[in-house]
Amino acid sequence: MKSARNQLILLGFLAQGLSWDEYFLPLINALLWVGCLLWRRRPIRFGPVTESVILAAGCAAGYLLAAGMGRSTHFFIGHGLVLMQAVRLLRPLDRREKVFSILIACFHLGVGCTLAPDFRFMAVLLAAMILVPKSLLDLERKAFAGGVPVFKLRSVMGAFAGVSGITILVFLAFPRIFVGAPIQLRAGTSDQGTLLDSVLDPARSGYAQSDRTLLQIEGERLGPLRCYALADFNGLQWSAEKRTTLRRIQYVSPEQLTGHPYRRVRAKQVGFLGRILPTDGPVVALSGRFFRRPLQNAHGAIECEAMWNTANNLYEYWTDPKPRFDRLTRAQAQFYTYHPPQSERLQNWLAGVLAGVTNSLEQARRLEARLQTNFKYQLGGPELQRLNPIDDFIFNQKQGHCERFAASLALLLRMEGVPSRIVIGYLPVNRNRYSGWYNIRFKDAHAWTEGYFPEVGWVQFDATPGGAVEAGGWNLRDLLDTLDFAWYSHVVNFDGSAQKQLVISSLRSLEQSAAWARRESPWLLAVVLAALSAWVWQQRQNRDKVHITRSRPKTAVQAAHYYGQMLRALARQGFHRASPQTPLEFLSDLQGRALPHLSEVRFITEVFCSTRYGHHPLSAMEEAEIEKALERIRKGSATGAT
Repeated sequence: MKSARNQLILLGFLAQGLSWDEYFLPLINALLWVGCLLWRRRPIRFGPVTESVILAAGCAAGYLLAAGMGRSTHFFIGHGLVLMQAVRLLRPLDRREKVFSILIACFHLGVGCTLAPDFRFMAVLLAAMILVPKSLLDLERKAFAGGVPVFKLRSVMGAFAGVSGITILVFLAFPRIFVGAPIQLRAGTSDQGTLLDSVLDPARSGYAQSDRTLLQIEGERLGPLRCYALADFNGLQWSAEKRTTLRRIQYVSPEQLTGHPYRRVRAKQVGFLGRILPTDGPVVALSGRFFRRPLQNAHGAIECEAMWNTANNLYEYWTDPKPRFDRLTRAQAQFYTYHPPQSERLQNWLAGVLAGVTNSLEQARRLEARLQTNFKYQLGGPELQRLNPIDDFIFNQKQGHCERFAASLALLLRMEGVPSRIVIGYLPVNRNRYSGWYNIRFKDAHAWTEGYFPEVGWVQFDATPGGAVEAGGWNLRDLLDTLDFAWYSHVVNFDGSAQKQLVISSLRSLEQSAAWARRESPWLLAVVLAALSAWVWQQRQNRDKVHITRSRPKTAVQAAHYYGQMLRALARQGFHRASPQTPLEFLSDLQGRALPHLSEVRFITEVFCSTRYGHHPLSAMEEAEIEKALERIRKGSATGAT
């Protein structure tokens, strides 16, 4: 597991696992990697034919599982390569196979780059920048009998800085072009598919959505994001109209957008949008690159002819603060007020609630307040009676999810002759404290009611009690969402237009700098001359130091050479210097012992310390005296140094 190549293979496994856009497959791939390395104690050898069969089987299994579970099938080859890499982990590899395994790991990293355009890939990129060169270095190390030198930390950091600088330069300067077709993503079959569910059944108990982020939206005074409207009621269920009118968006010119609320939206989970662009009002301007031919239906929702996943799933729109409304025809009014006959008990209850109120809009507000205050919001409660679910909700259960409240209010309005419909969408309640954007999660899905009144048009009502939506406080997820947003905005979203804008901004900054330099030229010239003079003086000082230090190493090495010869001569005579002793401590130790040539030892020690630590040059006379002293020490003479 300490092998850089095996660690790179693990990184590739994790990157390939992101093709399912969740953490289940990366975990499985990591466990597969660990299991293969542990099983390697009993090597299993497969021939090329067997490994080819395993590769084909892995590709087929990856494709079938992805298709069956509603995941992307574009990267099924990568799943087969994961299985082949795992098999090869079970046995030793030759040099050619090791190189091939590194190339496969790089292919998996490319998959992660495609499917994880968020802050997660930042960690993958940093790990790859370390593991790829280290794997190649380990591979080359084995080609040398004596190994290769170990690089110092300073040189390694310098190389890493160089690679990082080149990477940033290529990222900024490489021309941005689009090659290939967009990747179509299919939505999963999990419980987070409110946008894809066009049937509302108030009898069911409801379930909790996940906290994964679907959208991120920027804007002030945001309203509920509209996705679907359900107006077809058969007495039990509400569903979308089978045929609805689609019309072009009534765009206004850019000059007229002043005063219109502006929103910018980043779609993280395009596969769950169902060709719908969530908006919080009548749209008068819209732009984006991951959808085609957006149209507005009769309920104010934006439907697209096609939608795909790109690295820039961003759209922006402007809403009309004072929209006009179309009056309903008689046929439309009959459609929006249709309901099967209801029980006498429910009719009497409705009459009692609305007693004394004759205005239709005031009646709707009273019903909304009655449901909000006398009923309880709850997910996962008991299902309602199928034959008469609204009666069971009003008189017995008195609790449920937002769909029950929206459906009940819509039916009660129709019973009073008010055209009504149910709207499915999301509530922007969780604003990131760092980025300022709202995180729209799957759990923010909501349903509310709209009623039509001839004098004002469609009016929104939300009968769900306040506990339906709770704005979460700050937590670690806010910080991660901020990093994700920064990575997406400045790295993934760095397309051709952003690159062009960077060049324009850089040229503008250079022009401003040149203009400032012309205005301040006298001061700048003085500063440059002062800096140049200081640099010249420093260079002269350095040259003098270099001249001195170049003469010192030679004498210092010679003195150390003579001192070493003396230590070897003394060691042969039984006088050994302990490793922690300094030269002067060793000399002091010798003075207490019967050493016949102590004066020679003192002379050589003093000259060595003076030259080595005092940086005094070693003269020719001293060298001659040292040679004589060494000769007497070797012979054991007691003659002193002259």
